[in-house]
Amino acid sequence: MNRVPSVRRRAERALQENEQRYRILAEASPDALFLCDRQGRLCYINSSAARFLGRPAGEIVGKQQTDIFPNRRGQRHIRAIQRVFRTGRPSFTPDPERLPGTDRWVDTRLVPIRNSRGRVIFVLGLARDITARVKAEQALREREANFRAIGENAVDGLIIATAPNRWIFVNQRMAEISGYSVRELQHMDVRRLATARDAKRVQGFMERRLRGETVPQRYESALRRKNGTFIPIEISAAQTVWRGQPAVMAIVRNIQAQRQMEIARRRLARRLIQIQEKERKSISTALHDHLGQLLTLTRLEIGAVQARDTASRRNLFKALRHLDETLAAVRDLASSLRPPILDDLSFATALEELAREFNAGRALRVSFSAGGAAPRLSRDRKLCLYRIMQEALSNATRHAGARRIRCRLETSDEETQLVIADNGRGFDPNAPKNNGGIGLLGMKERMLQCGGTLEVQSSRGEGTTVIASLPARRSRSRRREAP
Repeated sequence: MNRVPSVRRRAERALQENEQRYRILAEASPDALFLCDRQGRLCYINSSAARFLGRPAGEIVGKQQTDIFPNRRGQRHIRAIQRVFRTGRPSFTPDPERLPGTDRWVDTRLVPIRNSRGRVIFVLGLARDITARVKAEQALREREANFRAIGENAVDGLIIATAPNRWIFVNQRMAEISGYSVRELQHMDVRRLATARDAKRVQGFMERRLRGETVPQRYESALRRKNGTFIPIEISAAQTVWRGQPAVMAIVRNIQAQRQMEIARRRLARRLIQIQEKERKSISTALHDHLGQLLTLTRLEIGAVQARDTASRRNLFKALRHLDETLAAVRDLASSLRPPILDDLSFATALEELAREFNAGRALRVSFSAGGAAPRLSRDRKLCLYRIMQEALSNATRHAGARRIRCRLETSDEETQLVIADNGRGFDPNAPKNNGGIGLLGMKERMLQCGGTLEVQSSRGEGTTVIASLPARRSRSRRREAP
């Protein structure tokens, strides 16, 4: 008789202990847990749920979904809860939900709670705080939107690729440069857009950059457009990451207009040099043949004058001396404009004489030395190097404040090289020039016309070195023999 009540008491005590354990687990959970009845009324919430909603549990238990959430959202919650009651299957919210009055986002799951007969008596809700994930995804979307806005409005072509034949982003400007549509380019292999000579090089650069190897960051190539024509381009590329994958970002610039401007500038510089040499020749001829003859004739006529007194003889002597100085200055000026010394003396001697002229009357020391055999140069090539040294010495004395200049002519079987090094204040060769002059450009253009190169090495406070190199010209018979 007393056994049944004792069994019942043990069962009730066990049930209470289990409920206590479940409550402890629920309260310790970082996720929000809640129980709802068939009408969507909250029968229980844990401390995390109260913290999520920012209100004490006592104010929330017994409330309807529409009392906590805006009406439309509350009605949607009630329908989801009733669907779990009706179907007996768990339900998952497809999208994150923002809790009212907070910046907290949750992901909610609804699970049926059944009695011993299998009937659904409650719905258990589990809401997990996913604010950090939502904000990270939102920030990522904003960055991608900003990137696309920048990319689509860029003046240069923009490509992001994870492989030479997998372009995951192409902007509209790249489509305009290539003549293909964005959709066509996204399925394009980089080798189809390069010349036969450059295809392997461009592909190799991309593959090596994807592997993290060091390759040129900027280089020039030619782009094959859809219509079959080629245009010169400049590619600036760097390794990046796109959605967790190693990728290459390349900026493609159409430099056709830049090339045309460069050609026009070089043409203008060449024309200016030609005009300059023509004018120098004309002025030199006028000085030598006309003014020089007039001064010589004047000197003869004055020399024939007989002075009667000491003062007149003194004045006559001064006038003749001034005439001699003027004649010497005119001859030097005519010689510098069109140096006949290049025809009369060896080339090394002509350069040595030029260095001597710059030494005269200046607080400056210019030295000259020559090495190797005597260079075999045409008069045009001699004049080219002579003008380079003349311009370099002039720049060093006028602009650099140099006190010492060393000039060296070196001749080998391969080339003739002229080096002019000064100890002046130096400059930045890459800085934009604003003096309106064409000195450096003219020097480079002269060397290009003669088939040579000009290198300028300088930095502020470290002096300047000008290196002019002319390759040896082979005879026709030797050219034919060359492989």
